[in-house]
Amino acid sequence: MRCRTTSSLSLTSNGSRVTVSGATEKMWEVGGKYRALGKLQLEQDVTAFSKPIGSLKAGKLVLVEEVVQENITSMRLRVKAETGRLAGRSGWVSGLDSQAEFTLDLRNHLEFENLMRSCHSPSQSSSSSPTRDPVSEEPTRDPVPE
Repeated sequence: MRCRTTSSLSLTSNGSRVTVSGATEKMWEVGGKYRALGKLQLEQDVTAFSKPIGSLKAGKLVLVEEVVQENITSMRLRVKAETGRLAGRSGWVSGLDSQAEFTLDLRNHLEFENLMRSCHSPSQSSSSSPTRDPVSEEPTRDPVPE
């Protein structure tokens, strides 16, 4: 099976992105793992500027648990810190910062794993019959007399 390769960062006009499989989906999907692009303030509630829980440094991974979007500029994400001192804690972050820049990378760090799983059909990986090597199975030839 051949796998399609397209840019995982292609965006459509409505704020969706085109994944490596060619599917169109929201910028951040529930269950996806994303990297913080800058310092993130984890907050207790979905409302912006609610009680702070703590902050994550740029580069830390978070798992998106819920997405609440009123419009393209007002998006809140409930995330669980995967790395750092807040690992395992959940809180709310804004999808965009005050300069309208994304707070999380758009690339789902689980997407590559999912793509690799889909590129290997179950029959190939669970086959109990030995694989055949076409090179070693070529018929032997008698040497050509000179």
